Amino acid sequence: MKLKYFIAVLFVAITACKKDAQKLSPGLEGTWELISSDGGWSGHHEYARGNGNIFTFNDNHYSQVIKSTDTTYQYAGTFKIYTGKPCDFAKKQTLIDFDNSGFASSFSLSEGRLTIGTTECIMDGGSSTYKKIR
Repeated sequence: MKLKYFIAVLFVAITACKKDAQKLSPGLEGTWELISSDGGWSGHHEYARGNGNIFTFNDNHYSQVIKSTDTTYQYAGTFKIYTGKPCDFAKKQTLIDFDNSGFASSFSLSEGRLTIGTTECIMDGGSSTYKKIR
């Protein structure tokens, strides 16, 4: 009897923590180029067109190119967008999780601008804003 009760309580706890999954946000599919970044320690930076720092989204897959002075980093994988709380004291918000890492970033898409950044759970975090180029 105790086992049945434990399983029922466990099921309720798991389903109560379920995140509100969303489909691909309308307008997200395509290629986005970095136009600005803001950080607690680094301040605000603007980037020229053609800087090569891009995100590409297709279905639930992404690829990212990050160019620095002497190195280029390339990442690719899957992502999911959902509504949830990134930590206990945060408000419910739209989040993006790359590669099912369990470490979500803030996410907003409006007026042809995509912003991805740290959530309020991280002090002195930052964000990057992209403009759609294709």
